[in-house]
Amino acid sequence: MRRLLGDARWEALPARVRARRRMEGAALVGELADLRVNPPWRPDELPMPIVLGFGSQGAAHHRRAMTETATMIPGAALVELPGRGHDAVLTAADLFCERIVDRLLGIVGAPWGSPGGHAR
Repeated sequence: MRRLLGDARWEALPARVRARRRMEGAALVGELADLRVNPPWRPDELPMPIVLGFGSQGAAHHRRAMTETATMIPGAALVELPGRGHDAVLTAADLFCERIVDRLLGIVGAPWGSPGGHAR
């Protein structure tokens, strides 16, 4: 969490929140390790449209993972959110919605979405 948030933001969190994040740590590490051995899906078994996104200022491994995943999934769209990090959905919700959510809704069409229409 310190690497993700930075020391100052981590220290600014209430003690109970830091304690809860620490308790979740072992489970999170275990789940991530399991995903390396047992992928939860196969690219050739995804029948729905896929839009993958990453922030241009996100961690290198996040950018690389989205780029590599997009090459594995036939027809997947890859979207870069300029000037944003891993938390773009929180820090740039309008940009995230415009570039990713609206794009996906435009692909699936009515009744869920329409090209150029906003989901909000």
